[in-house]
Amino acid sequence: GRFVVVGIYRDNEVSASHPLAVKVSELDHEPNINITKIALGGMIGDDVNEMISESLRLPLRLTSSLSKVVHKKTDGNPLFVVEFLHSLVKEKLLYFSLTSKRWSWEADVIDLKCLKDDVAKLLTRKLLNLPPKMLEGLKCASCFGSQIFTSTLLCLSDVKSIDSKSID
Repeated sequence: GRFVVVGIYRDNEVSASHPLAVKVSELDHEPNINITKIALGGMIGDDVNEMISESLRLPLRLTSSLSKVVHKKTDGNPLFVVEFLHSLVKEKLLYFSLTSKRWSWEADVIDLKCLKDDVAKLLTRKLLNLPPKMLEGLKCASCFGSQIFTSTLLCLSDVKSIDSKSID
C-alpha cells in the first residue's frame, strides 16, 4: 500500500534542529520513503498583474503599470500584495473613479510611497487598529500557538462576536 503525507511549513521558521526538520531528515534516509520538497517563492510579475487585473476587473494591459510597482514593492509575496493593495485603497492612492467608471491610480505616486520593511510591520499596524479588548485577547491567544478556535478567542477577548470588518 501507499501512504501520502503533505506537510507545509515556512523554511525560515524551522531550523535544522527543529523536530520537524529532524524527522524529515530521518525519513529522507529511509530506503522505501520518497520525499519531494517544493519551495515556493514570490509570484512573478505576470502573476501579480493577473491577480490585480482580475481583482480590479480591468484588462492586463491597463493594470500593468500598477502591477510593476506593486511587484517591485512586495517581491511578489501574495499576502503582501493583497495587504499593500488594501493600504493603497485606504490611503486613496488606488480609488474607483466615478468619472471613468473604473479603478484609477498614479503609478509614479505609488512608486514614491515609502513602504514599511515587511509584512510583519504592515500587519502590526492592522493589529493596532483592532478594538482594545480584541487586541488583548489576541495577545493571550498568541500563547496558544499558531492556531486557536474562534470560541476560545472570544472567551479571551471578552467580545460577544468577531466582525470581520473590524479586522480589515
